[in-house]
Amino acid sequence: MCDRVHLVQDGRITFAKPTDETSVRELTDLVSAECRSREI
Repeated sequence: MCDRVHLVQDGRITFAKPTDETSVRELTDLVSAECRSREI
């Protein structure tokens, strides 16, 4: 188990939050948005 979540994009931390302040849905939306923006 972990107590923080970090999202790393292009070698930089672009999202950092304690796990109790985020959700799977929020993380999925962030990653999905990043994937969609790279498709263009």
